[in-house]
Amino acid sequence: MDIELPWIITLTAVAAVVFLYRDSTPNLILRDPVIIKQILVKDFDHFFDRNPSFVENITPVACNLASLTGSHWRKLRVKLTHSFTFGKMRLMLLTILGCSQDLVSFLGESADDNHIIEIKKCRR
Repeated sequence: MDIELPWIITLTAVAAVVFLYRDSTPNLILRDPVIIKQILVKDFDHFFDRNPSFVENITPVACNLASLTGSHWRKLRVKLTHSFTFGKMRLMLLTILGCSQDLVSFLGESADDNHIIEIKKCRR
């Protein structure tokens, strides 16, 4: 029996945490920012089987932390943990902010002039 979508939307609008079954698969819907931060920062390693129906042979690009499960998820998590430490992310922030500001100003100028925007020109 499928759950009606309006019922889920109404429930998630008022509840911080919703736990439901879809067929025989348990699903957890979170809306509380404190709980979401706790899971994404502190307890991320406990939530590795989020999508058991994923087929890994589709494309290498699709093999990311959000879609892998089990031992494949653990291996990628170990690799990425060392690559994206807090210090490294903080160093990347200035570069990301600079690039995004350049892109916003370029797109703003192009939009003001009513020109067709060529994506190749957006690159630095």
